[in-house]
Amino acid sequence: MEALGNEMCCPVCLELFTYPLLLPCAHNLCRGCAEDILASPPDQYYKNSASGKGEPEPEVEDLDETGRGFCCPTCRERIVLGDKGLDGLRKNATLQSIVDRYKQATSEARRTVGSFGSEPDSQVVCDSCEDNPKPAIKTCKTCEVSFCPECLEAHHSHPKIFAKHVLVAPTGVIPHKHSDTKDKEEILCSEHRDEKVNLYCRECNKLVCTICRLVGKHKDHELAAVDEMFKELREKLILNVDALEKRTEGMIDQVSSLRTQCQDIESTGHRYKQRLYMDVDELIRVLEEKKVTLGEKIDTEREMKVQAMEEQVDDALAMVEQAKRSLFFARELIKEKECSAFLMSAAEINERIQKAMTPLPGQRVGAAQFMHTVVDMRELGELLKGMNFMKVPSAPVILANYCKVSNVSFTLHWLNKERDFIDSYQVLYCEASVEDDGYGLTAGGMPSSQSTSQWKTNDGITEDHHTVYGLQPNTEYTMFVRGISQAGCTERSQLINVKTHKGLRFQLDPDSAHRLLLLSNGNMSIRCDVNGRRSITSHKDRFTGLSTAALGNISIRCGQHYWECDVRDCASYRVGVAYFDSPRAKLIGGSESSWVFHRSGCISSAITGDVKHNVPQCSPNVLGVFLDYDKGLLSFLDVEKEEHIYTFHTKFLKPVYPAVALLSLDGSMAVYADKEVPKQEFPQIQADYGGFTTTAGLVAYGPSAYALVPVPK
Repeated sequence: MEALGNEMCCPVCLELFTYPLLLPCAHNLCRGCAEDILASPPDQYYKNSASGKGEPEPEVEDLDETGRGFCCPTCRERIVLGDKGLDGLRKNATLQSIVDRYKQATSEARRTVGSFGSEPDSQVVCDSCEDNPKPAIKTCKTCEVSFCPECLEAHHSHPKIFAKHVLVAPTGVIPHKHSDTKDKEEILCSEHRDEKVNLYCRECNKLVCTICRLVGKHKDHELAAVDEMFKELREKLILNVDALEKRTEGMIDQVSSLRTQCQDIESTGHRYKQRLYMDVDELIRVLEEKKVTLGEKIDTEREMKVQAMEEQVDDALAMVEQAKRSLFFARELIKEKECSAFLMSAAEINERIQKAMTPLPGQRVGAAQFMHTVVDMRELGELLKGMNFMKVPSAPVILANYCKVSNVSFTLHWLNKERDFIDSYQVLYCEASVEDDGYGLTAGGMPSSQSTSQWKTNDGITEDHHTVYGLQPNTEYTMFVRGISQAGCTERSQLINVKTHKGLRFQLDPDSAHRLLLLSNGNMSIRCDVNGRRSITSHKDRFTGLSTAALGNISIRCGQHYWECDVRDCASYRVGVAYFDSPRAKLIGGSESSWVFHRSGCISSAITGDVKHNVPQCSPNVLGVFLDYDKGLLSFLDVEKEEHIYTFHTKFLKPVYPAVALLSLDGSMAVYADKEVPKQEFPQIQADYGGFTTTAGLVAYGPSAYALVPVPK
């Protein structure tokens, strides 16, 4: 018990926890001790604290620069407080409850020692005092608590309320009032003081006695026995407690989801801010590079102009020097008195003076003017001033009327008025219906991190429609669309709930049917019509020549599917699947792109690539076709006889289409795409599938209305 008490002591005050706070590092600390830590200088407090003895004190710089933080006294991990301070830390209610129960247990142990004499000199202490309990003077048998004078006056101050409480001399052990029937305090009727309660009024929710049943205001009320009501209300309370516990768990999950979203918002905000800083830094880098480039151009032009001007200066200095020499010789010649001597040099000096008087070369036009060196910053400045965040385009709107569903796929169509600003789209979907309560989806249409695993995503969609494949038959899905642009993800579209079909639904494609075949009954029946089909228009997908065949109008690229063909009115036919690009001039089964069951007269076979496989001789009236695309299995069944005929084992490389062919000119065939798989087991299929049985493995497909309900945002 003492060791347990030590585990529940605060690492700072070394007392039992009082209002323990749960720190992020998973340790606990009394709130009062935490307030003392915040109020004291870090270095001083850890030196003086009880937990600081023998422990290395934390460095001051490790604490929060704003002062709103401290180090955990146990592990020294840095605890950073938010704007709420200590109010942002949660109270450890579980630890507080354990401490309270520990206090109560130690108090009862002390009372037991005082009563039974293992320590005869010990005395009963007050159970209400928390610190340094005082000796008790009275024990309340009703409350089962011992009180000192001060606590007795505080707790039993109202004479009317506590009039029936029994006070005795202080005792360590208080017998429970239900432990002995003699000491049991019986409940009396509030209206008839001398009568015991033995009935319960359902209308007043009150215990009453037998007299109340005969006279008084409960006379005409619905009464029940106490034991009966005890069981009834107890069961009701248990149910309510269970419901409240589940609701509490749900609320805890919602709180956890909200906290996760807060963390997502924090991280997303920091990420976008970092991206903004990087973009601005990149812009500054580009401006710096442009500044250096343009500056170098100006320096180059300046050097060229300076060099040209220096050359002009050198030429002018040379002419000045020549003029000075001419002036010197001319002045000396003027001093000459001798005529012959003067005339000998006069002509040459005059010529030199004339050359010196030639004007200096003028400055070149525009030599000092810089051209194309001023950057127009007006437009760029306005752009920088108006720089702001790009607008995220509006959310797509799903066009429910254009959406289509099958048993394994769903095609979505949507509209977006700002599609020019959308780079691509995403389609997100998950099984079952998702309530749009804000906890499964974040504000931007993003699935929260808790629910991300439930959602599947199809990315990189550039069109305004998309088909989701790989769905399960007869299953409800929730879907939505959102756009991806340079500005980020758009808001999600409205949620749409859809239920896939139970079975495969298709019709025979009239554009692929041979011109001798006449389709009827909603393109689900065919027969040969030699005269009625000659005037039909040609089509690139139509079978020609002797290949009197037709394909279904649906492509199958995943999942399990089943349909039936009524062939009792056709002596010669082929039924199976084929790729869409199967040769139109060959019978289905005549190439490696088709797999069929062939019946002609009394001969049956399975054909692919024009290779016949022997099968048990049979003449089915109704032929069942089971396709497991993912496993590469194609099985044929005699539905009426409940027998397996043959199974192809292959690997489909392309989507396949249901295919039928009539080989007799007087024959007809009906196709049923919404028939359920027979519930009986076929042993051969079970062997082919390695333990797979029709009942367990083949889903019973059938006609089913499907829900296509837009969910409001």
